[in-house]
Amino acid sequence: MLKRNLLTVLLLWATLVAERARPDVLPAGSIFFPAVVAGMLWFRSSSGLLIGGVMLIIDWITRPTPAPVVPVFLTVAATVLLASDADVNEFSERRSLVQRIPEWLRPALLTAAALVAYRATNAWATTFDAASIVRCAAISLPLSLLLGIVFRAADDFGLRRRADTMRF
Repeated sequence: MLKRNLLTVLLLWATLVAERARPDVLPAGSIFFPAVVAGMLWFRSSSGLLIGGVMLIIDWITRPTPAPVVPVFLTVAATVLLASDADVNEFSERRSLVQRIPEWLRPALLTAAALVAYRATNAWATTFDAASIVRCAAISLPLSLLLGIVFRAADDFGLRRRADTMRF
C-alpha cells in the first residue's frame, strides 16, 4: 500500500512538473487534473482521496488562483461519487443520479468540471479566455476518456476492487 501511494505521488508530481516546465505545450491542468481524478477514482479509498487532495493543494500553491475552488470541488465530487458507489444496493429499484452515470465517463466529467472551475477562478483575476479552455480540453478530455476505458477494463479483469467491497 505504501508503494502504491508513493508511486501515485511521484506520478502526480511528474505531471505537475511537466506542465510547469512547458506551459506553451501543456496548458495548466491538461494532464494534471486527469491524473488526479484517475488517482482518486482508481483506488476507491480514503488514501486516494487524501493523496489527490494534497496534490491539488500543492498545485494551487504553485499556481495560485484567488480561491482554492478546484481542490475543494474535485475532492468533494470524488468523495460523493465514491460514497454513492459504496452505498449501491443491487436489489433496490431506485438509483441516484450519480449511480446512473457510467463509471467510464466519470473521470471525463470530473476533469471537464475541474477545467471549467480552474479557468473560471483565473477569470476573476484576468480576462476569460475560451481558447485556453478548448486547448486544454483537447488534451485532457481524450486522456480522461482513455483512463475511464482503462478503469472499465481493469474492473473486467479483476485488477481493481469492486464497488461493493469498498470501505471508507
